[in-house]
Amino acid sequence: SALFGGSIDMSSVFNCVIQNSNFIGNNAERYGGALKYFNSDKIPRSFVNNCTFKDNRASDGAAMNINGAKIVKVQLSHFMVNTVSNHGGGMYIEKCTNVVIEKMLFARHSALIGGSIYMLNVFNCFIQNSNFIGNNAEHNGGALYSFSSDKIPRCFVNNCTFTYNRASYGAAMCLNGAKIVKVQ
Repeated sequence: SALFGGSIDMSSVFNCVIQNSNFIGNNAERYGGALKYFNSDKIPRSFVNNCTFKDNRASDGAAMNINGAKIVKVQLSHFMVNTVSNHGGGMYIEKCTNVVIEKMLFARHSALIGGSIYMLNVFNCFIQNSNFIGNNAEHNGGALYSFSSDKIPRCFVNNCTFTYNRASYGAAMCLNGAKIVKVQ
């Protein structure tokens, strides 16, 4: 248990690579129940591959909270039963340029907004070949919530399955401010 990053708290790390790891039962009072990554450098990168995040808790981003990365790539991982009191049951991603989420499982998350994923001011977002099952948001975005005040944010969702997700608005997705949206 910690104030930030229940398991790992990183700031101003140029490259963050986490792979073949399990994060189970971690808790942060504020950001990143398992992992918090903050960077204000010019070209920071964050990669997560083949990891499990389960039963983690925080106020924002129960499994992970990533802020300020130029490139974020999360793939071949399972996010299950993570809970927040605010935003992003699985992931909270803010002020990132390119976010790629692929070949993922997001199951049984709970949040106020963004049951599995909450994105704020993300410029390019690519979510593909992923499953969102039984996620819940009290307000917006049962599986996915995105808000952007940037001029030309883009969100692409390809070959994803959304099953049994719930929210007051957008049981699967709630996208606010996106200028280009492509779902197929």
